[in-house]
Amino acid sequence: MIFPGLEELDLVGPWEIISLWSKFAQGPEKCLQVAENPGPVICLKGMSINPYATFLRLPST
Repeated sequence: MIFPGLEELDLVGPWEIISLWSKFAQGPEKCLQVAENPGPVICLKGMSINPYATFLRLPST
């Protein structure tokens, strides 16, 4: 879940771990960035992230 003011490392760190987990230890197939609203989300230090989905438009699994 991403939101305005998110600390960048709080997203990127877990993203790296989950990505490695899925490649080497049968972790989740996909890791998605989800936000309340569509469009770019600005993090605490200015990084802009585009969510893959919103709470109301989550892809089916």
